[in-house]
Amino acid sequence: MAHILADAFHLIKDRSVYYCADYAFRFSSSGGRNFGNAVASLSRLQKYDDRPFIVCLVTPSQNYCLIANTTFLKKISHTSQELRENNIRGSFNGSDIVREFEGISTSAENIAGEDESLRRQLITALKVGNRGIPQFKTDNTLGDYHRHFDAFDTETDVKTKIRILNSNPKAYNLDKMLAFLAKDRSVFMFYFVGIDPGKHVNTVLVSMFQRDLLRSTILLRHWSGRNSRGVTQFEGETINDLIVTPDSSIDEGESVKFLKRVTAL
Repeated sequence: MAHILADAFHLIKDRSVYYCADYAFRFSSSGGRNFGNAVASLSRLQKYDDRPFIVCLVTPSQNYCLIANTTFLKKISHTSQELRENNIRGSFNGSDIVREFEGISTSAENIAGEDESLRRQLITALKVGNRGIPQFKTDNTLGDYHRHFDAFDTETDVKTKIRILNSNPKAYNLDKMLAFLAKDRSVFMFYFVGIDPGKHVNTVLVSMFQRDLLRSTILLRHWSGRNSRGVTQFEGETINDLIVTPDSSIDEGESVKFLKRVTAL
């Protein structure tokens, strides 16, 4: 089956993974739908996590396609101890893959959403094999809280930060940020909730252009799709400092320079 798929869709083989620019496949076999054998290492999954990573489970009676990107893994193996962003290790098994998300099963009938027109385009593109999949955007919004005022409209993204952990939380999608700020009345903010175990919770509300926050914004192109400018991360230590000592200062020159840099990507 792997050879049939690779020949039909002109896929490239990378050890046990067959891939192209738009998706990647990994084949596994089992006597039934439930299987617990190892699927792939996390380092191999990371290599293709910027596109749909599909595990095709081959059984005697039926084949099942499961989405196995990192967001669809409910746990990972014990060999993943000391897993960090700069230390990708361990693997995941078939039983670790989420089979249902918010009541929707990860089956072929649901990979293309409810848009029937888009679904037909995707099927046609995949059958042709030598063309990319059509472009589309999800309806995920930029922030968690939206409010309209007389003079401006706000999007506020709520981020929780456990202050004893050294982590760099993800910030925002660059394309969605630019689309929102292109509107005349737009204001994009972050509401950081700092949690200290056993202590009170502290919070701070700041603009995305807050001076220190902007300087600590990290652009991540390698996690983005080919039609995307990418996403961003914040340096966790800067967030900790803002939670302890709130500061709303904005450097207009640096803000304009940042936007020009992102627009040029």
